[in-house]
Amino acid sequence: MAGPANPAAPKGGFNKLFVMVPVMLAARKLDAEDPKTVQLLRIAYGSMQTICVLIVVYTFLKASSLKDASSIIYVPAPPTVRPTPISVIWLSY
Repeated sequence: MAGPANPAAPKGGFNKLFVMVPVMLAARKLDAEDPKTVQLLRIAYGSMQTICVLIVVYTFLKASSLKDASSIIYVPAPPTVRPTPISVIWLSY
């Protein structure tokens, strides 16, 4: 629920529901007792994990090959905000 009701929710993009709903629907339709189905699920899981790791490694290698010491980008520090002191008055009754 993105929008004014929930401002902390992500705006657009890839949502968890696009993954979770098909997985939950497929979980009821797959026979978890059949050894061939379990083996295929393990192969699919391992393949997806391998693809994800390869994408991360490729991205890391690509980013580390782009390092150029001649062009340094300076990012300014965020402005600091001084908190205002709060005065407390103790009253004895």
